[in-house]
Amino acid sequence: MSWFTTQAALSVSFSASSIESQWTSQTYMVLGVMGMGVLLGVQSHVYFMFTDGLLGERVVAAGLGFGIAFGAKVSAGFHAHHWWLALVGGMHVNLRYSWSFGLQALLFGFYLNGLAVWGRDQVLGCEQAEFESKQQGCYWSWYD
Repeated sequence: MSWFTTQAALSVSFSASSIESQWTSQTYMVLGVMGMGVLLGVQSHVYFMFTDGLLGERVVAAGLGFGIAFGAKVSAGFHAHHWWLALVGGMHVNLRYSWSFGLQALLFGFYLNGLAVWGRDQVLGCEQAEFESKQQGCYWSWYD
């Protein structure tokens, strides 16, 4: 059990209906603090990548990584889980500085927490369900 799941303000999803009906002022405050932390981390990484001469290759690598991941969004069933985004982000946060390794550890911790608490759900859930049912010989009228 995670501490985050015991907090009512943090036990919400990121969907339009949830934002309208379930989010509280505490949810917005936590999201604001987390957003500022993300912006500070991105800004710090861009600055130090520039000073170390790594900015070009890192932008290309991250662009390709996220571009392939989000470019595959060919259906409405695609859902980028927060733990999945943390895993992809953690792969790109690997500068030689201790604070960068700390951020990488935090992102990988988000990934492991998401897996432990909610399980590994497919990012293409609907397509996975359709594929598995077809492989098992089940017929549903919505295939056609």
